[in-house]
Amino acid sequence: MGFITILLMPNFNQTRKELGYDAYEDYDSDAVRYQQGYNIQKMTVEDGEEFIINKNWESATIHCNGKMIKLITNNEWEDEQEDDEQIGLTSGIYLLHDGGIIIEKLNKEIDDNNNNWDQESEGIF
Repeated sequence: MGFITILLMPNFNQTRKELGYDAYEDYDSDAVRYQQGYNIQKMTVEDGEEFIINKNWESATIHCNGKMIKLITNNEWEDEQEDDEQIGLTSGIYLLHDGGIIIEKLNKEIDDNNNNWDQESEGIF
């Protein structure tokens, strides 16, 4: 059974709020960017598992480490990707299958009521 690890970087505004800065006050944007990088989280997904990348993440990246991974988007506006270095994911619901070498973006909408889940308590990132 295959698995992948996804690196999730929180978005700029969320990080700014966590640091206690208001959008209209003077703050050091470099400090916010630094904290963003420090707050990167990892999510491990196993073969056959559905997972959500919600809009609170600025980036979601898979480092393939030499393993060829294919992303199927099922959307005419997004390109399919196949790479052995890294793949970026946009917000949406995905399924990992075929031994961890294919990621399929499902044609499901993220429920706005659940888009801001507390990731740790729900087990979803």
